[in-house]
Amino acid sequence: MNNTPTPGSHWRHYKSDGTNLHTYEVIGIAVHSETEESMVIYRPLYPVWPESWAYGYDFVTRPLSLWYDIVEYNWQQIQRFTEIPR
Repeated sequence: MNNTPTPGSHWRHYKSDGTNLHTYEVIGIAVHSETEESMVIYRPLYPVWPESWAYGYDFVTRPLSLWYDIVEYNWQQIQRFTEIPR
């Protein structure tokens, strides 16, 4: 596994139902100006509804340290994001 998602790669969030919902394209990696923490910059590949926390934003960020986190979902331990082969 690559330790840094590459720009242009597509990823599925663990909440995805197998459709485009909760799929994202990585734009790049940035550094937080005060903490120097690496951040993944990414954008949704699906329409973001007004009820969503991400509505109105072109890009969102997540700390790289959380990108490969293992989370519990439906009583299973799974990776937060999984790369979609292209």
